[in-house]
Order: sequence, then structure tokens, then C-alpha cells
Amino acid sequence: MNPVPLLLIASLILGLGAGCRTRPTKKNRYEGLDGGYVMRPECDLPSDACFEKCYKRKASVTCFGCCRDRRFLCDTQQPHSFESCDNTQ
Repeated sequence: MNPVPLLLIASLILGLGAGCRTRPTKKNRYEGLDGGYVMRPECDLPSDACFEKCYKRKASVTCFGCCRDRRFLCDTQQPHSFESCDNTQ
């Protein structure tokens, strides 16, 4: 007896069975926040000023990371201070 038809039937059954399952959705990093991550307009100007200060004094990536972190804190309405990034190299 030729095993090829049996292998084709077995692979077809397994292939169809695998396609019927629902795949779990990946959680994003803002899953725990109500409504997701919302960028608030009142954080735009202070954030832009922080980034501009880092750029003008040719600071390292750490300064830009500090501004980005403060932006996140501002957007999520947590205590923050963009001025704390002024001393970052």
C-alpha cells in the first residue's frame, strides 16, 4: 500500500484543524490604562521645549529619553517635571 495518500489526508486534517483555532491577541504595553495611551495636547509644548533644549546643547540620547519619560508621565497625569531633564548630559 502506498503511504502517500495517507500522509496527504493526515496533513490536510491537521492543517485544517490548526486553522480553526482562534489565535490569542498580543497585549500592548498600554493595556492596563483605561482607554489606552492618549497623548494630551497640554503636554505638547513643554515636551517640544524639552527636546529642543537637548538638541541645542547637543546632549546625549539620555536627555531625549528623559524628555520622552516626562512626556509619558504628563500624558498619564502623573507627577512630572520637564526641568529635571535640563541637567541630563
